[in-house]
Amino acid sequence: MSSFVLSIDMCMQKIEGNLACSKAFQFWMNQIATGQICGMGGSPPCETFTAARVLDDGPPPLRSGTWPLGFPNLKLRPWQQCMIGSRLIRFLLEAIICLANTGGTGFLEHPQFPLWAVHKDPASIWQSREVRMLRTLQCIGITSFDQCILGSPATKPTTILHLRMPGLRRRLLTTGLSGRCNHGTKAHDRMSGRDDYGEFKTARAKVYLRA
Repeated sequence: MSSFVLSIDMCMQKIEGNLACSKAFQFWMNQIATGQICGMGGSPPCETFTAARVLDDGPPPLRSGTWPLGFPNLKLRPWQQCMIGSRLIRFLLEAIICLANTGGTGFLEHPQFPLWAVHKDPASIWQSREVRMLRTLQCIGITSFDQCILGSPATKPTTILHLRMPGLRRRLLTTGLSGRCNHGTKAHDRMSGRDDYGEFKTARAKVYLRA
């Protein structure tokens, strides 16, 4: 039996690759349900969830724990950002549920809940009812780690919800200090504020590589 790894990209697949649209949603769920896909994972856009938005010198917040889908009366562009992000999160959660039923595997990666900012009512998918219900399944695990242990220039605390992936959890927790930064207190630049070009420093933290 042959197996293939697919990267879904809207730039390459205008319809099936647009995971925010209903047609693509139905197409991929059918592929999972019929056994054509045995595993799926992804990282929905975190730009509207990033903890940098609750910093005084960061970009303005677009969501909160009270308004998880987006603040009322947002301008068109930020509202579209929230809407697309929410739909992509829903897509992955539905895919993981379907894979759990078919015996498959999968993951969802997103920023860790910022405990240091809990008094600011931050938005986080990890507090959603859907994720909390998924965590009750025996085949689902949750692991938090710092992305710098995988080569990111920023510490960037991250959480992964994983379905039947015990090896991933072991690998993360045996790297660094049990998955946490082991580079020292001044090894990474702070991601708050703007750089010399006026861009928010959080842009550099969007990519991480295995060192």
